[in-house]
Amino acid sequence: MRLFLKPLKCFIKLMDHDCNTTHHVYSGMYQMNEIWRANEADVPSAFQKNALKELKYRWDFLQFPVHCVTYAMSPNYHTDNVFGNAKVMTGLKEVIKFFSATPQVYTQAIREFTAYKAYQDDDMFDTDGDGRIVTGMSPKAWWQMHGANWPALQSIAIRVFSIGTSSSTSERNFSTWSHVWSNRANSLDFERAVKIVYIYTNLRTLHNLATGTLRKDHVEKTWMEEEIAE
Repeated sequence: MRLFLKPLKCFIKLMDHDCNTTHHVYSGMYQMNEIWRANEADVPSAFQKNALKELKYRWDFLQFPVHCVTYAMSPNYHTDNVFGNAKVMTGLKEVIKFFSATPQVYTQAIREFTAYKAYQDDDMFDTDGDGRIVTGMSPKAWWQMHGANWPALQSIAIRVFSIGTSSSTSERNFSTWSHVWSNRANSLDFERAVKIVYIYTNLRTLHNLATGTLRKDHVEKTWMEEEIAE
């Protein structure tokens, strides 16, 4: 049972990451569905069937256009053919239309997306020994560095890849505030409390840098697969 549910645990961990992992949601759910269908953990078929049913329900409930557009525009999944995927293309067009100031910009962005997916450059899309793309940076940073070839699409990409995947970062900030501004220290001046939170947060960051435990600002495509294999 633990082996069967491990992909779900890894997926939740991926979504709770400090950095943006929105582009991995679509791929992660698909990967989890494939693993559960294979049922290498050999759980009872009734349990497997119910788990797949619940997964589909949650996916239909949770999936938003932002998951489609970030998956389609992520350099990590550049080689994935999304043009035949009606759901992904619908979400992509919906988001691009939302961020396009005029119909002309929308048309240009769609045209640039086609050009982007057809573009081949080993320097932009570096691969590992297994032929999988490893960018070494977040999708937002990638588009800031390489997106000048597709200017209309670049501005949209930077915006969608700035959208947080979950509220985990803000919740950590709330925890820091509750630690500093507790019931016992509720008379603390607000400006001083802000400074203490700032110092506390940055001291932890410096400590993580010094000890080598600081989390990366990006997650590669292979992350979930490697977590499940451990």
